Amino acid sequence: MTAVSGKAALRRFSFRPSQRIRRRGDFDKVYRAGRRLDAGEFLIHFHANECGCDRLGLSVARKRVGNAIRRNRAKRIIRELFRSCPDRITGKEDDAAGGKAVDMIVSPKPSMLTASSDRLRRSWRKALASIRTRLGG
Repeated sequence: MTAVSGKAALRRFSFRPSQRIRRRGDFDKVYRAGRRLDAGEFLIHFHANECGCDRLGLSVARKRVGNAIRRNRAKRIIRELFRSCPDRITGKEDDAAGGKAVDMIVSPKPSMLTASSDRLRRSWRKALASIRTRLGG
């Protein structure tokens, strides 16, 4: 593997700032105008956006998940699912969401921290398929 192809591979699986929801107004818009999906180990609020890429926001409550160590672990797991899962909502070839990307705010449930990685990946893919269906159909 050459250095160029290695960097391209890392870029492909990176979690860029343009893929993050950070502003309060963006969070409020998703909560007000979006829809909600209970995906087993996490709750997802989602809304189509005009940015051209899927974006992720995290809402991890101390009361639900626990101390800072548990909250940070939950955030790392969710970011990894978002970053590495090939079944994104919108893609270059497959545009099932009608040409719109999606803003997602994910809130983990306490059971997420004890679930296996395979179970989490299956729940995530099932949730993405459900979001794709709700937006595209």
